[in-house]
Amino acid sequence: MRFLIYCLTSIILLTFSFTSCDLQQKATTRNQEEEPEFSDTLPEEREIELPYKITKGKQLFDSNHVKLTFLQKGDLFNVNVEIDLGKDFVIPMVYNSDFQSKEKADNLSFSLSFDSGKGHFFRFGNESISDGKVDFSFDIHPSDLYSLKAGEQELTVKLSGELVSFFSVRSKVKPVQAEVKVKYKVPEIYKSTIYFKSLKLNKESVSKLLGDNDFSNDAPEAGIYVSCNDELILLENTENSYEYKVKHKADFYHLSPDDQLDIEAVDKDYFLNPNDYIAGRYFTLQELEGETYKNFPMEYIEELWIYCKQHGKVNVK
Repeated sequence: MRFLIYCLTSIILLTFSFTSCDLQQKATTRNQEEEPEFSDTLPEEREIELPYKITKGKQLFDSNHVKLTFLQKGDLFNVNVEIDLGKDFVIPMVYNSDFQSKEKADNLSFSLSFDSGKGHFFRFGNESISDGKVDFSFDIHPSDLYSLKAGEQELTVKLSGELVSFFSVRSKVKPVQAEVKVKYKVPEIYKSTIYFKSLKLNKESVSKLLGDNDFSNDAPEAGIYVSCNDELILLENTENSYEYKVKHKADFYHLSPDDQLDIEAVDKDYFLNPNDYIAGRYFTLQELEGETYKNFPMEYIEELWIYCKQHGKVNVK
């Protein structure tokens, strides 16, 4: 009898074990079917270093006082400039007539000029060089390129740096003067205009989101922020209000009629504080295209009245 009970118990346990394994296997298979492993099939844009030819100031490059890099990613490029004038470089003094005192010219006011022969643009920077070293990085945007004809171009790039004081008093000492030529395929550039009329935030939800963000007034500085390809197009705001009703329009340049705009509602802050993000999303230009204002409400935003007009290519001649 005991042997019979033992046999029956063993059969039941084995059956339960096989059933449990089968259920677990089915569950695993189902989970794999429902949650496939993510695979990013989009090809990454490779970064390409563009070669250049030095036409002036070769000694600055040979002595490693200047290192220059053009990095192209996609249709646009970035320029990095590393400057090392050496530990023994003497910082000149300048006279500030406003304060009637002398001060160190320990900042480098730096410029890059790009010229294709039929179009040109400039980029500027100003950084401290008190230790003799300073780096600059410039992103080249469609708004820089619209005056250049699309297609293969040889650009003449001039580097110029002058020592100035913190208060921009010029010393007339220019330790960096050079020129290079670089070949670059200028992309087709498009022009469009964004139109904004009004923004209305949801008072209850935005108050909970921001909390006590202002000691003097709980209402935010409601603002509209618009960018394209990480380039700022529009940033406007009110003071101490959940609504901003002022018409604005802004032209911008981009690479394709299929581009997107990043449109956000922000609480505009001042001085060193970053703006507080409230809500926003990416809009295709086709979605915004029209002849009059459209309302795009979303979480935290009751009303957002905007639209866009595309004007087509501007640098194809």
